[in-house]
Amino acid sequence: MTEAHDLVPLLDKVTAAAQPNVVFSQPVEANGYTVITACEVVSTGGFGLGNDDRGNGGGGGGGFSMARPVASIVIGPDGVKVRPVLDVTKLALAGITAWGAMAVTLARLARKR
Repeated sequence: MTEAHDLVPLLDKVTAAAQPNVVFSQPVEANGYTVITACEVVSTGGFGLGNDDRGNGGGGGGGFSMARPVASIVIGPDGVKVRPVLDVTKLALAGITAWGAMAVTLARLARKR
């Protein structure tokens, strides 16, 4: 039977994505400027253990981690600037979803009349 302490290495791997060195890149310096990339990090996981009436046990677990760049921090002679990284695909999907929701709402309103 799987014990809870056996799943600790799995959870360590899943939560390793939420470390500062993953969120912020190493600084890159060139021509008097320093650039640091900032990322959004999502990490989740879970596990379960159980026994049935006959004493048979089992367990399972899983996890998910992902990171994506969200901003560049530029440090130069004129100060510090934070420049967002636009995710065009995410914006397009949000727009399509919003238009789809409005179309469904308008169709329902039209049917009620």
